[in-house]
Amino acid sequence: GGSSNPLALYKGQVKLKIDSNWKIPLGIEHKMKIQVAFFIFSEGNIEKPQLKISSGDDQLDGMAIKAILDSSPFPKFSKELIDYLKEPNLYISMRFKLTPNAKNEKPY
Repeated sequence: GGSSNPLALYKGQVKLKIDSNWKIPLGIEHKMKIQVAFFIFSEGNIEKPQLKISSGDDQLDGMAIKAILDSSPFPKFSKELIDYLKEPNLYISMRFKLTPNAKNEKPY
């Protein structure tokens, strides 16, 4: 319907794509959070993701960044999204949460 927010729809597509590439290694011992931010441009290409909150584990931080890089390119912006944003790019901040014994927990 016309009442759907094009930004929310697009962010949902981005999250699903990153979720599909996010793999948590076995043996996570404690709770951790990772936050990575990046720009998506109208053609779906991205700027290099920047680590905003580290888990304290370089390997895990790298895996979160890799999940984003492996998901690129993202869908091109729709006309509705471009009109909604009024900018040629979109800033995304993605949080990855790890908890002990999580089988395959997804970013939120």
